[in-house]
Formats: sequence, C-alpha cells, structure tokens
Amino acid sequence: MFKLSSSIDRLLGYALAAVFKNAALRSHLLVVVALATSAAALAQVCATPGKESATTSIAGVVNSYYPGTAASVPAGSQTIAIGSIAAGGNTTPIAAGDLLVIMQMQGAQINSSNSDCYGDSVGAAGCATRSTTTSSYAGGNLASNYLAGNWEYCTATTAAGTSVGVACAGAGGGTVNAYRSAASTGASSDGNYSYQVVRVPQYTNAALTGNLTPLAWNGSAGGVLALQANGAVNLAGFNLNVSASGFRGGGVNFTAPYGPSVIDPVNGSSFYVAPAGAIGAAPGGEREGSFKGEGIAGTPQLVYNGTVQSNTGIDGYTGGSRSRGAPANAGGAGNNQNAGGGGGGNGGQGGQGGGGWNDVSRPTTFQDSGGFGGDGASRVGNNLNLSASRLIMGGGGGGGHVDGGGTNCDLGAWGGNGAGVMIIRAATLAGAGSLLANGGNGFAPNTAGSCTDAASGAGAGGTVLAAVNTGLSGRTVNVSGGAGATSSYSQHGPGGGGGGGVVYYNSGAGTPSITANGGPNGLDTPTITATSAWFATTGTVSALTTSITSFNTACSTVLDVTKTDAVTAVQAGGTTTYTVTFVNSGATAADGAVAKDLTSPGLSCTVFSCAPSLLPIPASCPAAASWPNLLTAAGLALPVLPSKSSVTFVVACNVTATGQ
Repeated sequence: MFKLSSSIDRLLGYALAAVFKNAALRSHLLVVVALATSAAALAQVCATPGKESATTSIAGVVNSYYPGTAASVPAGSQTIAIGSIAAGGNTTPIAAGDLLVIMQMQGAQINSSNSDCYGDSVGAAGCATRSTTTSSYAGGNLASNYLAGNWEYCTATTAAGTSVGVACAGAGGGTVNAYRSAASTGASSDGNYSYQVVRVPQYTNAALTGNLTPLAWNGSAGGVLALQANGAVNLAGFNLNVSASGFRGGGVNFTAPYGPSVIDPVNGSSFYVAPAGAIGAAPGGEREGSFKGEGIAGTPQLVYNGTVQSNTGIDGYTGGSRSRGAPANAGGAGNNQNAGGGGGGNGGQGGQGGGGWNDVSRPTTFQDSGGFGGDGASRVGNNLNLSASRLIMGGGGGGGHVDGGGTNCDLGAWGGNGAGVMIIRAATLAGAGSLLANGGNGFAPNTAGSCTDAASGAGAGGTVLAAVNTGLSGRTVNVSGGAGATSSYSQHGPGGGGGGGVVYYNSGAGTPSITANGGPNGLDTPTITATSAWFATTGTVSALTTSITSFNTACSTVLDVTKTDAVTAVQAGGTTTYTVTFVNSGATAADGAVAKDLTSPGLSCTVFSCAPSLLPIPASCPAAASWPNLLTAAGLALPVLPSKSSVTFVVACNVTATGQ
C-alpha cells in the first residue's frame, strides 16, 4: 500500500529543485529550472525582463506615451483610461507583459489672491501689503489635493485601447496611487490635473548608438525618459538627455500696431495674477503683464516650447495666466512695462525677474515688478514634498513684458523650458556618457538695440532617478537650471535664472559627479547706465541631490511547486490523481521555465490536462502534444509564466506495486 501526502517547497534562484520527501515517493522528483533573469528594480513590479532582448542598439525616443483621460483613477485600480498614443514618441503600442510607468504630471492647488499670498499664503506682512523687497514671496502651492509627481511601475495585462489593464503593487494588485485628469476651469483653486502612461522597453543589454531623449512635454504627454535593462546599458559615449523637455515657458502677446502702454503709476507692481486682457485700460493696457510659465499647478493660455508659441485657448491658472505671482514651481511673468520673467523651480527655487523701465514719472516700487521665481524644495516653507516617490519636471520660466517696437519685437521674451524626468533601472551603466536634465535658457527680444523690451526667465533643472547597481562612480549628472536672458535695453528687466534639479541614486552604485546649480540671471544692456542685474536674481542650488539606501535592486524569480492528491492510501492495481501546480510568486516573469515530474517505480502516470491562470496576467500551457515531457528527464518548457501566475497539470497514475 502506498501512503500519500501533500508537500509544498519554495524554490529560489536560477537552477531550482524541490524533492518531495514522502515515504512512498522518495524517488519522485519535481524540478523547476528558471531562465536566468536579473533585473534591478525600484519596486517589486518587473513585468517581463528582457522582453525586447533582440533590440540591443538604441537611440532617440524609446518610450511610447499615452495621455490619461479618466477624471478619477482611484488607488487600487486595475484599469487605466488612456487616449491615443502620442505623436512624436516611439510608435510601439502597449501589449500585455509590458512594463509601464504611470505618472501624475500636473495636479496642485494654489492660492490665487492678488497679493503676496499668491501661491501658498507664505508672504510678507500677513500677505496684506506690497513689499518692495524680494524677500516677499508670492508663489508656491497649497498642500491640499496635491497629486503631481506621484508615480509607480505597473505591468500591462492587456493591450492598449481606450484603456489598459494593469497589475501594480497596490491593494489587490491595483495601483498604489490615485490619478486624475481635469482641465482648469479658472473658477477654483485647482489648475490642470493630468497623468500619463509610459511604455518602458525592457532590454537584456542595450548599447546606445545616439543620445536617448524623451518626447518633449506637449501639455498631455511626454517629458519622461524611462529605461530598464536586466544587465548593462552601455552609453558608448552618448548621453541620456531630458534637458529642456519638461514644462514649457510662458508666452508673450505680440499685438501690432503697438500703441503706448497704459501704466498704473501706483499699482504697477502689485499685479500677481490677472486674466488675459484684464490688466490696465485699453488701448494697450491689455498687454501689461506677460504669461506665467507652465508647471505642476497648470498651463497658461500662451506657452512656448522652444520652437513655436501655442495658444491653448484656456486661461489655465485660477484667476488668470498673467502677471508676477509664481504658480507652484512655474515662474511668474513680468508685470507692466518691460519687467523680466522669473525662473522655474524644482529642487532649487527660480530667480526673480528684473524690474521694468524706471523714469521720473514712475515710483521707485515699479523697479521691482519682475516675475517671482517658481517654488523649489530649497525654499523654507514650501509644500513640494519631493522624494523618490514624487518626481516632477522642472518648471517653465515666465515671459518677459513686451510693449512695443514694431516688427523688431515680434519675436523673443518667451520663458525657457524646464527639464523632464529620467528614470533608469538597470544592473549597471557602462561606457562613457552623462545623465543630463538641465533647464532651458530664457529668451530675449530678437533685435537688441532696436527692440526695447524685457527678457524671460529660464527653466528649472529636471529630475533624475538612477536605480542601478553599479556604474555611477564619477559619472557626470547635470541637473542645473537654465540661464535667464539678457534684456535688449538698459533698465529693462532681464530674466531670472532657473532653479537646480533633483537627483536620487542607489548608494551602492558609486558616487556620481552631480551639478545641480541654479542658473544665472540675465543682465540689462548698458545703453544708459552700466550693466547690472536690475533686480534680477539667480536660481538657487538644489536641496535634493541624495543617495537612497532603500532602493530594491533585486527583483528575483521566486517559484513555488505544489503537489497534492485527495487520498492517503491506494491499493496496488488502483489509481490516483495528482494535481501539480507551478507558481511564479516572485516579481519577475519566468517565461521558458522548465518543469519536471519524475515518477517513481510502482507508478505509471500520464498527463491528461493543463490549465493556466488568467489573472493578473495570463499564463499559457505548452502544446498538448508536449505535455508528456513533464514526466521525462528533459522536462517541459512553460512558454509564458508571468509574475503572480501559475500553470496547473493533472497527472493520472496507475499503482503497479506496493511499498512504503
């Protein structure tokens, strides 16, 4: 008589074996051999490492981008609503088994009061009065309903359509974070809320044949370069570069013919927020105050992406897109006649824009009418709360004020772009090459000397997260803010410098050479007085360039085997049925794992069924004709065995002998 029992062994590693030590089955061996996989991981979501192993030479844009469309995606969601794949990115669509990054790009509330309280209520004199010093801060964001920068890895469980199924590290295998998409109405403290889903290619080893860049942020998608490799990413002399691909600079309203500007001689410096066309009186007064930069709290009506100015058609900040208050990490714009734009912020605060034209008919306070710098983690009292789990793009610079000059001034004074976000997960970085996330420089009026107008603020440095095991020692990582632009005439406002960016890296990967400086401010042109900053200031150095010891850099295969039957004893000549289940309980796919069930003397067995699990990602059985190989020394390859999936075989056996 055979005595039977159940047994479960956990298998770890690359060549794995579990022996079921039953008295009756002492020679009965089950073996699972996993394909060798090694993936550095920030979180225990690894999708299908090496899925694109045939692609080893890479350049350009390797990520595909999908704008999020759901008004609300609750935490724990397993389906994410998305739009069409973004033009200009990689054209490879999302398929089941792909690794994804989900990121909330915008989503922050601001205080929209027309005072030093603008932004986050941290101002001078209780925010009740105007201060003539730059210590009076009108910018930032509130801590309430703050979603921007939240992100996570997920595995695609379906192909992309109007939505995509996901398996993440949150409750029930859903998302860790909540996400939201909503356009600003201008009627509350909310600006734009936007999220995107980014397809991340999964390489075994990859070598660059050109620089890697993201799709530049277009208002709904882009700005993120995300890369994963099981082994090495060889930069081969090229760079990973997200510079000036983040939040866009503020625009400028060019209107011809140019009439004399209407100047408010008393309150010329007190405009912190205003909608288009609402500042001053016509004719000409509607041109006072240029457009704020773009950032985590919203998008102004006019934006400049470094090549072309666009009209979004929406006055995207509560209370309006214009004037000197700095919404969250975006730079404020120049107020009144010829004031400079402020720089964008991130880890460091953006610099203030320079003052406007100062003649005897205007009060001294008019000199200090440049845009405030975007908020940065370096500012005491800020609400950015940045960390490795909250990554933001660099804020765009504010536009400089343009009021005349005819066609000579039809170009220039747009704000500079902030830098994007870079996320690298790999075993090692090899070869020469740098990680670059520098802010874009501001812009000046196009014809110096004949175009007497102000200049713009620069974009802030971006964010780099390097979750790698080795290869960072001495490697250049630059996340500095851009340079504010120099104005075209004396006593016309130059632009503020961009704030420094943010760097997080694995402490075991070596110490990189990090530069995260604030960008320099521009200068005025010495046509009347000597060259000076004219109240413009530099951006500040980043407060966040740090090694993190909590990165999980091991994402190993974990395979379980269970073998059970429902009886405890069988007579010779009888039959018994075993259920054998191969479970991948780890975070890494084990496609191609080889399973064996070697039967002992006294049993004559056949495999007569196979059933794969369907959730969270479907596994697959081999062809039915191959099932008998489970009972041979060669074993049976399991074609698809994703993380958290299983394949179950039913094995029927005749008992041909008795024994213990």
